[in-house]
Amino acid sequence: MLDSWFRAVPAYRIAAFRVVLATTTLCNYLPVLTVWLLQAAASPATTASVPWLIHLPLPLVIVLLLLGYAAGVALVLGWRTSLAATYLVALGAYGYAAGNHSHNGFLHLLLLALAACSADGLTLRRLAGGRDTDANCPVWPERLLRLQLAIVYFHTSIDKMFSPEWGLGGLRLTHLESTRVLPGIADLERGIAAAIARAPGLASLTVIVGEMCTAVGLALRPLWPYAIAANIAFALALEFLLVPAMFPWDLLALMILFLPAADGAYRVRLSADCGTCRAQRRVLGTLDWTRRLDLRGPLADHGPFTFETPRGRRYSGWRAVGLLPWALPAPFLSLLIVLRFGSEYVGRWMVGLSLDDAVFVVLGLAALLLLPIADAGPARAAFDWLAPIWNRALRRFSVGAGPAHGCPRHHADRSA
Repeated sequence: MLDSWFRAVPAYRIAAFRVVLATTTLCNYLPVLTVWLLQAAASPATTASVPWLIHLPLPLVIVLLLLGYAAGVALVLGWRTSLAATYLVALGAYGYAAGNHSHNGFLHLLLLALAACSADGLTLRRLAGGRDTDANCPVWPERLLRLQLAIVYFHTSIDKMFSPEWGLGGLRLTHLESTRVLPGIADLERGIAAAIARAPGLASLTVIVGEMCTAVGLALRPLWPYAIAANIAFALALEFLLVPAMFPWDLLALMILFLPAADGAYRVRLSADCGTCRAQRRVLGTLDWTRRLDLRGPLADHGPFTFETPRGRRYSGWRAVGLLPWALPAPFLSLLIVLRFGSEYVGRWMVGLSLDDAVFVVLGLAALLLLPIADAGPARAAFDWLAPIWNRALRRFSVGAGPAHGCPRHHADRSA
């Protein structure tokens, strides 16, 4: 039993999680920590969480913060990851001791500390390039991280059960504040908040039971698929429908640790003689951080771009594109985090208000086009319009396009 905690597993899974966690650090936690530390340095009389804490002068705080951002970049790139994660944990601990604290922040520091122990040894360049699958690392940091996720849900459900703000009364849900600014989205958010306020006790009980069931599902391997779906739905519903930034994005990043790695379970049909297909293979190989794609050979002729899932189901065209975020979750989640917080910061800097509503709209439209329940007509029309543009861009940057007679659609794109 104990030996199983120290066996070697593919390192790509926890390395991909590390990159997404570092992206969250750079886009969310470090900016918040920067504000806290600068305020504490500017107002030394601020009451600290630790009475004997020594307030550092402003120039030293600025240096420490710059080193923190450098450590975040190093964590993304895979340079001295243990040292970088340890420094970020120490900086965060000082920031929370300086007078501000956050449950989400404490969880983030714990995840960084566990990531520092992973010893995956993979740089971002190696993670996003090549097709090697021989990188291994010990499994125990992964198991501790998965266990921590179950503990988080168990703790929050118990805490809500006995909290006067939650419990069977659901007082917390009667005063949800709308934060959206775009007319349609703001109306939607207010409508959802009003509907919840009509039956706050039932909504509170649903959340408590849902979190407890998610904790049990995450602790039992056969129930992982249901727990993962519940975690994703709960996170995105809170973030984009109710209270932005309330749900820690780290919990979405942890989903990567529940997926297989280095198994090549998704087969991709690409022609060996087509330059566009070769360029697509390079792009997919760069995004395949967990080595889940089999790009070694073509499948039977079912179109120029076809995915075959581990269960043998085939998706072609726009359906295959819609499967990409699920087959390649790590890079897409990193991009989502950058868009979510980048739009907020850029919006506040340029126009004085957050523009993360735009991300909400883009994600909603993408879901309408890519989900299996989407209407086939508009989705297929959008794919047929965008695919030639994408293929021409790939051919422009590909070297030695070669003959394309094996791919009728790519040949047609070229002749057009």
